[in-house]
Amino acid sequence: MAAPRQCSLTRPVCVEGSDPTLRRAAVGLLAAAYETTVLGNQGPNWPLDPLAEPMLWRLSTGPLTFDHTLEPTLGFDRGRPTCAGGEITRDTALACAAASSLLRVAPGTAPALRAGWAGYVAHVHDGGVSAREAARRSLEAPEQGLLSDPTLPATVPLLQLLERKASPGRGPSAPWLALLLPAERTPLGSPRPSSEPDFFDVLKSTLGAGDPDLARLLGEVAALRFDEAHRLLAGPALAWEIDGASLPRNLVLPRPLAPTGSAYVVVRLDAATARAGLALRTFCETGSSYVWSMARLDGSDRIQSRVEVPSRETSPSAEGVLRELDGTPTALIIGTSLGGGPDAELDPDELPLPVHSCEVVLDRLPAP
Repeated sequence: MAAPRQCSLTRPVCVEGSDPTLRRAAVGLLAAAYETTVLGNQGPNWPLDPLAEPMLWRLSTGPLTFDHTLEPTLGFDRGRPTCAGGEITRDTALACAAASSLLRVAPGTAPALRAGWAGYVAHVHDGGVSAREAARRSLEAPEQGLLSDPTLPATVPLLQLLERKASPGRGPSAPWLALLLPAERTPLGSPRPSSEPDFFDVLKSTLGAGDPDLARLLGEVAALRFDEAHRLLAGPALAWEIDGASLPRNLVLPRPLAPTGSAYVVVRLDAATARAGLALRTFCETGSSYVWSMARLDGSDRIQSRVEVPSRETSPSAEGVLRELDGTPTALIIGTSLGGGPDAELDPDELPLPVHSCEVVLDRLPAP
């Protein structure tokens, strides 16, 4: 038997739940979230869509989840979204409204990306306890990347970076537009919506001259996640932390990298290493491509500057150097698996994602 339903008199939103007091509170929150995420962000216009039912939130125990059914249409795909669970708070309502608006017009969006969009909107417009906790959980295992757990908003740093890189005035609408660009047309009768082209196909096609490839963008995301982990946690989970005096070192990453997953190696510099500089060489398993960078950290382990390591897409290895380290207490090595490879593309829908191991070789540069 279906739970009682209560709907807003002014916005196309409804809430199902057995407790009338909770229903009333949730309807008000969801109506306000609809105004913010849909009316304020060029979202789908529910009242003008003859196939659309009201945005629906089913109150239940457990974390917030998103589901949808594919609507029959002769044009671009449309979905009938539903949210279930979660605490009755403003940031939960924002996440529900954000995911619903995305699944309404892009039902083929990968689960990790819809969770990321929901978390991003909740963080931008509320930044409440639930949004911060979700972000913290997504940073606890950086090697798992942005896509491995479809229940976590791990793609939030990627969407935040797109916002920062947007043209003046675009702001938070830039990630929304990037998620909508992969237009989908699923043949009638198909059991699941089409998911090609996907979000990463769009990024590879639209990155401008300042970002020649997806590798550079994901390298920036890995650096953002490092600093974000210092804000939300005691710090990121490091692959290795070593003293410069112990160089040279051959370091096998203790945990393999999933596509978009990152590893962080910290080097506490002694005077001799700081004067000479660092030399890096990496050796990784084939089956993926990789992006590496070397950074200078301040006394609080925050990134001050970063140097990209040259690499070739056809090679799983890379070599780089980091000089001018006088006065720098710590250096950081960041490695990120890009998935795919020379003959394959990163696909956010193919779960479980394959993982690959890497070895990092570090030494001092020869004295000048």
